Amino acid sequence: MDVRDQLPTPRRLDVSMADLREALAAPGCPDEGARGSLADKLKLKAACDAEILRAAAAALSLGPEAVDAAAMVRSIAITPQAAVYVSKEVGPSLCKALRRKEPQLVAWALMALIRLAQFPDTHGLLRRADAVQSLALFTRPQARRKSEVRLDLLASMGLAFLSETMRQEQRPEICALVPLRLLPELVQLLCARLQMTSDEVVSSCVFCGMPVDYRPRFVAQSLAALCEASAAHAAMAWQSNLPFVICEVLSGRCPNDAEANLPFGSPDVVEMASRCRSALLAHASKRSMAPPQVLADLKSAPAAPKGTWAKRGDATRKVRSRL
Repeated sequence: MDVRDQLPTPRRLDVSMADLREALAAPGCPDEGARGSLADKLKLKAACDAEILRAAAAALSLGPEAVDAAAMVRSIAITPQAAVYVSKEVGPSLCKALRRKEPQLVAWALMALIRLAQFPDTHGLLRRADAVQSLALFTRPQARRKSEVRLDLLASMGLAFLSETMRQEQRPEICALVPLRLLPELVQLLCARLQMTSDEVVSSCVFCGMPVDYRPRFVAQSLAALCEASAAHAAMAWQSNLPFVICEVLSGRCPNDAEANLPFGSPDVVEMASRCRSALLAHASKRSMAPPQVLADLKSAPAAPKGTWAKRGDATRKVRSRL
């Protein structure tokens, strides 16, 4: 048997990022990141394919296919295990892409990074890839035009997610990178998704100016993380519409998003609303920051037992919301 001195050169992927992006899109869904049946299997297979991930990392580093590579990465990271594989291979390249000047690339790279950051299992890998510093570049004030992608809102959600697994004394430092002025806008994002259909969200580019769908739980998770770690953000939340929205969700007047992710076992918006409620009440017990009537309403709202989203199902859809 011949013994080679060098390892064989990895085989190049004989397909473009644009073709991969199209092949992995969910047929018939308004957003390529949406969850179908056959599409899910293709996404999970791609997320575990080292050759595809290496090709995506290379495309993000240089070349004209970087935008398609970033969008494809966002599309395939649909479970915690898949997100870990993707973060390991592509996380550093995503963070480097955020420092480039192409607006469309930066927007899709941010979308991919916060999709990965929603899963706590990826946080160690992303922090080592310099994700916190990369996201913090976009939370400074920027010129706002109606058609502009809200990079500051996207980055704020990513920072909130990454703060969840930091040591208790470090969490406020990460959350301090999120401007207080953005918290009411995150609440507006949550309200919009609770009231609109997936088609309306995508066609109107509701999610920070991007043509994608998002779960209410996604935004509620970022709000919960900010309110848990930062008294300043909790005080701002008390002055926003968030306590009312929490009461609507916990009372079953808003639709639950459990069915959208039952196969993947993530929490739903009801469970995240309960986290928000606990965080706001905890801060209010230490400092006088809550309007009395709003405080009383939130205290009387029902709490959601952890892990019960499978039992709630369609029951939450039968009561009309007042949002």
